[in-house]
Amino acid sequence: MIAPDSGEIVVEHASGRHAEKIKGRRVALGEGITGWVIANQKPFCNTDPRLDFPPTLAENFQDYQTLASFPLLKGDHLYGALTVYSSKFAEYSTDQQKLLKESAAVLTNSLSTTSQPTSGRGTEEVSKGTPNQIGFSADSALPPGTGIESELTH
Repeated sequence: MIAPDSGEIVVEHASGRHAEKIKGRRVALGEGITGWVIANQKPFCNTDPRLDFPPTLAENFQDYQTLASFPLLKGDHLYGALTVYSSKFAEYSTDQQKLLKESAAVLTNSLSTTSQPTSGRGTEEVSKGTPNQIGFSADSALPPGTGIESELTH
């Protein structure tokens, strides 16, 4: 989510090891890899995931080897970014990057559809994710009864 008061990116959903350290984290536009992806609206893959965190948080991710981050962008509307971290791969292959890019597009389309005005329905956060670390930000949450599941593993 992009915080309306500060313009900071707020990690809306995280799952996997150290998820509690990431969820709710505020990131300035351009800060770290995810902040860069959002600021530049371009994907960034295969770099040290610790570059996405301040030093005190990065020490928790010593065993992570790579990351991939994709903007969640549809038309002129930026929802945030989908960022995944891997402790198993030294880098994401071209095919894996393509799959992650397609997954980001599916998520973006879902967010786009659900960000339309609803008739009195509230919102709730996404409760499903992949088995490993995922962080994403969105300027709207999904309506009740809507979920996004993935079988992506890494």
